[in-house]
Amino acid sequence: MNLLMFLHTNYPYDRRVEREAESLINEGYNVYLLCRGYGKENIHGINVKRVDTPLYYFYSFYGFLTNFSQSFWLKHINEAVNEIKPNAIHIHDLSYAYPAFVVAEEKNIPVILDLHDNIIFQLTEKLWKDWSIKLNPLSYWIYNIKRWKKHQQRLIKKAFHVISVNDESRKYYIKETGISPEDISVVMNVDDPDYLNSFPIDNDVIEKYKNRFVVSYIGSMGIHRGIDVMIKALPIIKKKLPEIFFLVVGPKDKKYVAKLKKLINSLSLTNHVEFKGYIHFGKVPSYIKASQIGIIPHKKGGLGDKALPNKLFQYMALGIPVITSNAAPLKRIINETKAGLIFETDNHKDLAEKVIYISENGSIAQKMGDQGIYWTKKRYNWKIESRKLIQIYKKIENLERGEKWI
Repeated sequence: MNLLMFLHTNYPYDRRVEREAESLINEGYNVYLLCRGYGKENIHGINVKRVDTPLYYFYSFYGFLTNFSQSFWLKHINEAVNEIKPNAIHIHDLSYAYPAFVVAEEKNIPVILDLHDNIIFQLTEKLWKDWSIKLNPLSYWIYNIKRWKKHQQRLIKKAFHVISVNDESRKYYIKETGISPEDISVVMNVDDPDYLNSFPIDNDVIEKYKNRFVVSYIGSMGIHRGIDVMIKALPIIKKKLPEIFFLVVGPKDKKYVAKLKKLINSLSLTNHVEFKGYIHFGKVPSYIKASQIGIIPHKKGGLGDKALPNKLFQYMALGIPVITSNAAPLKRIINETKAGLIFETDNHKDLAEKVIYISENGSIAQKMGDQGIYWTKKRYNWKIESRKLIQIYKKIENLERGEKWI
């Protein structure tokens, strides 16, 4: 059985895409990945084909401005389908999904729509962050929330099956689009503890931070992720814990980092914060192991209440206590697993108290870390979660040849 995955960004590196593709390959499927970039490559059994053009952003702008058609991707998806003759198309995220649906409907190919993030709340954040969009009629039309909601509803209803990352998002999509509960599944963004622990620990990283009490944030940046809250908490923490150090590891949002650095300078925290930037995933376990706490200060509401970040399960699997905001999915899992503590969103004083508490209670911190390890072995791991993905594809295998799916 041939499967075509479509990812509108570069690959590697995307752990969710990699995990899903490798699980399907292990099940005997042939997985082809069409993504952005140049050249062909086989990566761990995934047949990767990259395509690009200097006019990519022009095509994207025009496509979003008109009917989401994205002629660039329409052409390449159609070529890939004619070459591979897939039994299904697996689309990663909604923003560039429409051309894949056009080709799939024409060729009668079932579509799996894998929603890593909620596009509506992403766009809401972007409008909140950049008011200049509202002042530009073209940009305002491109990011218009009502328009995207209609588009989201249309594509979700067209999909053979929809994948969501958590229960909160699944309930949202059912309510907002009217999709049947049987046609949407949760495949959580969990990792494989054995895989995480297979990477050698970099002793230089451990040595660098050995005299610090390190609170780490691993992942992408943005206003809704609440990194500023931890920075505001540092002056309070520093009074009781002078060796406190906030380590941010992940791709930098230049504008956001510039704002954070102004905040850091105003609070005289230059020696207590580091923006490490992007690192290869194989180094991530070393930075987590060098940390005493893993933090997820995501804002409650909107995207925060619909996302379930991979970093939560990485912290847990590697045995460090976690402090999260009270965003719905984070709160639910911490309450269940007892792998950490919860603070009130945007309340830097509450966050400071939680960090100080863990620093002063080593045995409790150790128990939280042990709980994280236990739960990632028992439930929150990819070996268990991948079974849900396989079951979706078994449904496609059971389709009679030529049966219409739309």
